[in-house]
Amino acid sequence: MTLTALDIHQLAAGGKAAADKVLAHITNIPDAGIPYTQEIPLSDLVLAEHQCLITIGGDVYQGLDPATGTQTTANSNIAFVLSATAGASRANLYAAIMGTADALHATLLNKDGDAPAPGIGTERVHAKLVGTSLVLCTADTVGGDPVARAVDGVFTLSANFNVSAAVWSNTRLNTTPGQAPGVRKYSVYQFAPGTRTTVPMVLAYTPDFVAFRVRTAAGVTKVSGTGTLTISGSVVTLTTGDIGATDIVTVEAWGDVE
Repeated sequence: MTLTALDIHQLAAGGKAAADKVLAHITNIPDAGIPYTQEIPLSDLVLAEHQCLITIGGDVYQGLDPATGTQTTANSNIAFVLSATAGASRANLYAAIMGTADALHATLLNKDGDAPAPGIGTERVHAKLVGTSLVLCTADTVGGDPVARAVDGVFTLSANFNVSAAVWSNTRLNTTPGQAPGVRKYSVYQFAPGTRTTVPMVLAYTPDFVAFRVRTAAGVTKVSGTGTLTISGSVVTLTTGDIGATDIVTVEAWGDVE
């Protein structure tokens, strides 16, 4: 990892408006993120899997043989074309999830046989083909950029094949949501609270994650039962609670570059 902008600041002695010592502000950290959190192997996704079902949240994808392409289950299922080769079938499923397939499959009919089947998904996820598997994470839009975000309710993943025994690596996408690649900011503060009951730390960004740890003046790790951190915009505030006046507090903050 290359850190291209490292600023180390020492506040003036006795300055009590913020933490006494800012150990570091690292403002340009390349981060690959954790964009793909769930995986399903699809090495056997061929014509023998006709009518297979792959569920991603509220979307149910149904693989159909174009020669006999009529759904046998709910009309709302999203159809994708199965091919004699698994690679082509995976590409068709990928296009449906990412929203790049045709909105309607003119040659693939819904259950009633009276209208083209839906062709693209509606869930805000991002997929990627890796070898013979498909990997998935949350996204800002259908097929959009990978991003960590809360999902509504329980975001389930399931699969029902005729031949393959393939399963998702996890049955809930919101168990381990993804995070987009990008550039992060990181700050570390260290101080002794003294007589202060609150200690504000003003950052140049709004943090996504903060944490603190406490040691005694002798350097022994101490567990705080009532000390807390709060975030209000770019200001992180420690409420000392049972943290002693001479205890050493280290606060860490992470955030995306804005």
